[in-house]
Amino acid sequence: MNVGNFDEKLIKNVIDEINRLKSQLEDLETYKEELPEEEINSIRRETLEQLINNTKILEKMKAGDITTKTKLDEARMKINAVLCENYNVKELLNSYLVTESNFLREKLNRVIREYNLNKINGVEYQTAVSQILEALAKVTGLNENEKNLYNSIKNNVMNKYEVDQGINQNKIEKSLKK
Repeated sequence: MNVGNFDEKLIKNVIDEINRLKSQLEDLETYKEELPEEEINSIRRETLEQLINNTKILEKMKAGDITTKTKLDEARMKINAVLCENYNVKELLNSYLVTESNFLREKLNRVIREYNLNKINGVEYQTAVSQILEALAKVTGLNENEKNLYNSIKNNVMNKYEVDQGINQNKIEKSLKK
């Protein structure tokens, strides 16, 4: 949701509050005979103060003194403006891809290290390495070592699948012979 939508919602909420306060004043007039005069005057005074405050909020928004834009949004917009002025889009994308690929390679090395230290089992290792290498292949492509590792894991998984299928097939054949 963009900042304009937040501003519109804020304005709508203030206007709804003004309408509610107006209705409250009308109700006071309707039921003034049932309430003590002091209470009526107190409620009327509070309601009018709230109306004045809400009117001031709308005036400040109209003048641009109040907005839902945060300092973080402003900083982000300034950073984007500086980046757009000083770099072309291709350089920015390349920078992002290099950063992303470095992060994925660091993560891959961490998983390999954890596996070698027996912190994760073989299935977790194969799953994590496969996912990381697939992501890396999409981002920048794999180097020779990474391709070999990926093919090795893929072959291990396929061999296990074939062995498991063979076991299941043997069980089926034995049960059919009985």
